[in-house]
Amino acid sequence: PSNNGEQIIYRYHIDGNDRSIQVWRETAPVFVNITASEVVINSFRVEVPVNKNRVLLVIRGNVSDNTNTEFNLQTTIYGR
Repeated sequence: PSNNGEQIIYRYHIDGNDRSIQVWRETAPVFVNITASEVVINSFRVEVPVNKNRVLLVIRGNVSDNTNTEFNLQTTIYGR
């Protein structure tokens, strides 16, 4: 949530060839792409270990421009 307690939801969205990460906020209740149109998310994995105060995100994709660059992103989010 943001500082004012607003609920924010992120999701991996697949619709035909559109594979993106989207965000939804209480103040603007509609899902909106937050990835650029030339970025294709091929996989989005969330791991929540049992009895751990963390979440692991693993995102794989590519940029579909003239370079066709692949990327792998992994990050851990810790609770307070």
